[in-house]
Amino acid sequence: MGVALSYRIASGGPILDQGWWLLALITIWWVVFAAGAACILRWPGRLGMALVVVVAVALRIAALAGAPVLSDDVYRYAWDGRVQAAGVNPYRYPPDAAELAGLREPWLWPDEEGCAELDRPPGCSRMNRIGEPTIYPPVGQLWFWAGHSIHLSDLRDRGWQGLAMAVDLSLIAVLALALRSWGREPTAVVLYAWSPIAVLESAQGAHVDALAVIAVVGALWAARRERSVLAAVLLAIATLIKLYPVVLLPVLLRRHPQRTSLAFLAILAVAYAPHVASLGLDVLGYLPDYLAEEGYSEGNRFLLVGLTGASGLVAQVVVGVGLVVAAWRAWASDDPPEVPAAMLLGVALLLATPVQPWYALLLVAIATLNRAWWWLPVAAGGYPVYFAAILDGPEALAGRLGYGLAALMVVLGLWLHRRDEGKLPVQSGMAERARLR
Repeated sequence: MGVALSYRIASGGPILDQGWWLLALITIWWVVFAAGAACILRWPGRLGMALVVVVAVALRIAALAGAPVLSDDVYRYAWDGRVQAAGVNPYRYPPDAAELAGLREPWLWPDEEGCAELDRPPGCSRMNRIGEPTIYPPVGQLWFWAGHSIHLSDLRDRGWQGLAMAVDLSLIAVLALALRSWGREPTAVVLYAWSPIAVLESAQGAHVDALAVIAVVGALWAARRERSVLAAVLLAIATLIKLYPVVLLPVLLRRHPQRTSLAFLAILAVAYAPHVASLGLDVLGYLPDYLAEEGYSEGNRFLLVGLTGASGLVAQVVVGVGLVVAAWRAWASDDPPEVPAAMLLGVALLLATPVQPWYALLLVAIATLNRAWWWLPVAAGGYPVYFAAILDGPEALAGRLGYGLAALMVVLGLWLHRRDEGKLPVQSGMAERARLR
C-alpha cells in the first residue's frame, strides 16, 4: 500500500493542485508505515532485510512518477549549479539579476505559455525567491555544480530526482552497515527506509539533505571510535551542505573538546574563506532575511512555546534556555553518541517548530541507529504546518496540533521504552550497555 501511495502522491501534481487531500494521503501513509515497520522489527534476519530493501527501492521508484510535489528547491539547485559552471560566484547575484540574464534557460524560465500552465505571470521562473541570493552553503554549492557538470539538468526534474534517490539508497546502506557494526539488527533500518519523509523529501523532492545526513552518520561513527578530528570534519561537511547539523556539535565535544572545536571551525573557515574574501558578509546570502521571514528573528515561529503565552523576546529566551539545557544534557551524557544526538535534535525541532518538514530527515536517520522510534512522530508533525503555510490555512493551529501531538507521542514512547528497559535484569542491561559502547 505504501508503494501505491507513493505513486499516487507523486503523480497527482503539485501541492497547490492536490490541496488538503494530499495531506490526508501523507497521513494515511504514515499510519501504513508504522504498521509495516512494527512487523519488520519483529522479523529479523536475511529475509526481513531483503524485504526492507525491495520495498525501499519500490517506494522510491514509484516516487519518480512525477515532478517534485511539495517543494521547488531543486530548481534553485539546478540554477546555482548553472551559475557556477559559468564562472560566477553563486552568492554574488540573485537569479533575476540582469547580469545573469544570458544564463536563463526555458526549463527554469518558461515562456508565457509555460508560465500560464504554472499559474504564474509572464516572465516567471520555476524557482522561488528569484530576487534573493542563494542560501545554500559552500559544500552544497559544490554538489550543485557537480550535478550540473554531469548534465543532470538535461533530464530536468528526473535527473536531479535520480541523483537524490541514489544518495538516499546509499544512506540506507550506510545506516544498515552502522547498525551491523554496532551489534544491532540491521533490519531496524526500516525506520528510515520505509518512512514517508525519506521517500517524499529525498527521491521525490530531490532535497540535498540526505547527503548531509550521510556525513552526520559518519561523524557519529567516528565519535564512537574516539576519532574526534574525523568526527568534527564530517560534521563540518554536513553543516556546509545544510546548516542545521551544527546543532549536534555538543555531542562531539564530549571527548577532546578543544581538538574537536578547532577542527570543526577550521573546515568552516577553509570553505567560506574564498567567498568572504570576494564578497564579505554577502556570503550569508538570503539567510538573515530567511530567519526574519520564518518568524525566528521576531520570536513568532515557536508555536509550542507560544502556547504558554510567551512571544517575541520572551519566547526567544525560553527557546534559547531550552536549547542550552538540551545541549548540556547531550554533552554530559554517557550514552553512545547517537542517543544524545537524537534527543538534542528532537528537542530542537520541537522548540523551533519549523515549517519545512524535511529538516526532520536527519532526526529520522539518527533515531534509526538506536531504534528510537518515538522520535519519528516529530517528522510527521511538521507536515500540517507546512500545508497550512502553502495553502493559506490556519498555520499556528496546524503547527500546534501537529507538533503538539508529536511531543505527546515522544513522551509516551520514552515512557514505554524506559518501562521496558526496567523489566530487563540488571546484568543483562549492563551487558547491553557495554556492548553498545
